[in-house]
Amino acid sequence: AYDISACLVGSEMCIRDSPKGTEVAILQMNQSTTPLTGTPQQPYIDPYDNTALLDTLERLDALEASGGADLDKGIRTANGLPKRPTSLLIITDGLPTAPARGAVLTETDRVVLFNRALASPLSFPVNALLFPFQGDPSAAGLYWKLSTRTGGITLVPDEGWPATAKP
Repeated sequence: AYDISACLVGSEMCIRDSPKGTEVAILQMNQSTTPLTGTPQQPYIDPYDNTALLDTLERLDALEASGGADLDKGIRTANGLPKRPTSLLIITDGLPTAPARGAVLTETDRVVLFNRALASPLSFPVNALLFPFQGDPSAAGLYWKLSTRTGGITLVPDEGWPATAKP
């Protein structure tokens, strides 16, 4: 069965148009990584289960950015899910910003954090949806490197997407 197993920094697009038989786990990634779908013990939901879907959409709507994003912890959490993911979608606006050792992280510091996350073993394709962010010029190339290494893809939509998308 087709399985979108996990999304870090979840989005409604992870579950919209999922094929029947798909199980989805959406994880919020900041200083820690926690499931927004299901329970910590069973984070997967059937996106065609209306109750689970509505609960997930409420959780997504209530999300607020807080703290930094710890990609290493996010990948380790995805690796430790009860069922092995068949793919991972990371939705982000740049390089990781946690754990921060100092008050201000440079791009070089964030590249180090990104490379530390790549040291985790990955046995599934990693896909990235990278929203435009000023200040991380190397982000697109690094996420592309990660996704191609694992058989995934990286997309960098235009600023203002999806509102700017043509039908």
